[in-house]
Amino acid sequence: MIISSRSGDTGETSIGNGAKVSKDDPIMCLIGAIDECQAHAGAARVLSNGKTYENILYIERELGLLMGHIAHCEGCECPLIEPLEEVIAQAESKVENFIFLLPGESQLSAALHIARTITRRAERLSVALFKEGRIGSDVLRYLNRLSDYFYALILLLED
Repeated sequence: MIISSRSGDTGETSIGNGAKVSKDDPIMCLIGAIDECQAHAGAARVLSNGKTYENILYIERELGLLMGHIAHCEGCECPLIEPLEEVIAQAESKVENFIFLLPGESQLSAALHIARTITRRAERLSVALFKEGRIGSDVLRYLNRLSDYFYALILLLED
């Protein structure tokens, strides 16, 4: 296994379909934001247990597929939003009125808030790419729902 190919030393990288892109290309910025989100989700997972642990592990895996989809890796489809909507619906059924939650209620809550805010950054990055036709509406919808998903996980913690 080669960890360092040195091919990125000139500021370019290859994406899944073999195309070379600049490391500051908006596609790479989006993938980087999703990568950060995945890393923070992992940090949250080590603080969790039970159903929360399973929900976070699930999303970590889905984020890997999402990055592959954006990078045009063969066999990587955009993850489905329905599993996210199920968790969101669970949280909505437990909380009658919208409430703002402070990020520091617990280490786990804080880690999930970081993942949520990075998701929102990824979503903002995805808008321009969608307008340019470089990503599909499926990615935009998924990222929009994903920030709601992280918020729902936090609400379910507070329950």
